Amino acid sequence: MRLLLFAVLSAFIFLQSCSSSGDDTYRLTITAVPQEGGMVTPADGEFEADRTLEISATPNQHWMFVRWEGDHEGSDNPVVITLDSDKDIAAIFEKRDYPLTIEIEGSGNVAERVIQQKTTEYPHGTVVELTATPDEGWRFNGWKGDLEDDENPATITIDGETNITAVFTRIEYPLTINIEGEGEVEQQVVQAKTTDYPEGTVVELTGIADENWIFSDWSGDIESDENPETITIDGPKEVTATFLRTYRLTTIAEPEEGGTVTPGDTVFVRDTDIEVEAIPNHGWQFVNWEGDFTGSVNPFSLTMNGNKTIVANFEREEFIIEVDIEGEGSIQKELISGTETENGFLFESEVEITAIPEDGWEFTGWDGYVMSDENPILVSVTQNIDLTAIFVGQVPEVSTDTVTNISANSADVTATVVDEKAYPVDERGVCFAETDMPGLDDLCVI
Repeated sequence: MRLLLFAVLSAFIFLQSCSSSGDDTYRLTITAVPQEGGMVTPADGEFEADRTLEISATPNQHWMFVRWEGDHEGSDNPVVITLDSDKDIAAIFEKRDYPLTIEIEGSGNVAERVIQQKTTEYPHGTVVELTATPDEGWRFNGWKGDLEDDENPATITIDGETNITAVFTRIEYPLTINIEGEGEVEQQVVQAKTTDYPEGTVVELTGIADENWIFSDWSGDIESDENPETITIDGPKEVTATFLRTYRLTTIAEPEEGGTVTPGDTVFVRDTDIEVEAIPNHGWQFVNWEGDFTGSVNPFSLTMNGNKTIVANFEREEFIIEVDIEGEGSIQKELISGTETENGFLFESEVEITAIPEDGWEFTGWDGYVMSDENPILVSVTQNIDLTAIFVGQVPEVSTDTVTNISANSADVTATVVDEKAYPVDERGVCFAETDMPGLDDLCVI
């Protein structure tokens, strides 16, 4: 039987032999003999020169792998070869003639090797060595059935129908979670390990901080501040979740319309140094701090070593209403709403301003902050106010007695003063000039 197999193999190798397709690659030809005995990997092909390859022979049911022949010889299976030339290799399988059934529990495979052939024409008496090889992520636990043992490899003498189960179990690695601070870590399996995913179980870790604490980062077998984070269990793992104590800052503007305080209400990690600033609105000014900080320094530095409440006090600014007078008259200011101070009025006060002319004068309008001829006027104090009240003298009223020596530019007039008003009339007479506001300095005829 063996001579026949060798002859077939030699002929096959002769027919299949070929030269390398190039200096950088070599060809691997690998064959199962006989073909119904099993399968081999990898498939025939061109590979990079001097590359190492793992070749494997897997027997079909009722067959067993015996050895390698050709450009590699031996019985190790699988085995790693170096492709330093073109290789023709045959995997030799033999029909098993003893009644042995191998079952697999878990994930792995069992290789059989006949140590001692049977001595009669019956299958009894064959000694078989069984070698269990677990898949990645699994471990061999032992044999059960007609072989109760945990030795690997193990031998058994086939005396009749024999049923053996190779038991493989998953390798379970410990995941140790440490906590620094106050919080917890929630674990959720994202992808359980299977034979299709030999890299291991993927676990999602979520750091959940207790009240007044905040998640900071992971350390150990994870170095990250992402939350949640994932870890692949491909060995014993230890992860530390760090939580940091936090304190709350409460800031209050008093009154609320007076301004703002930065930062606003928020949470800070213990012993964080922050800058607190009071920012007054228009028309307001910062006065001082109350609460967990006192004084008038603005801004100031605060260390968050506990919960803090800070009150910023604001007050309205004082503004001045300045009124100049042109002509003869006086001004009266009356507070309608708000607050009058010694020097002015507080922001948003409402003041009524009245222009009062002297005898013989009349008010004609306001200039400056207000351009109007209304009297009185109402102003809202939102800034310093500069105003001018304009008064003009009144033209005297006369009763004309005679008009003589009339020319294009002058005339002699005698008249009786009815109302002298702002312009007294002397013995020279009355001046009539082409102006809306005649005065004593205008040209007159005596």
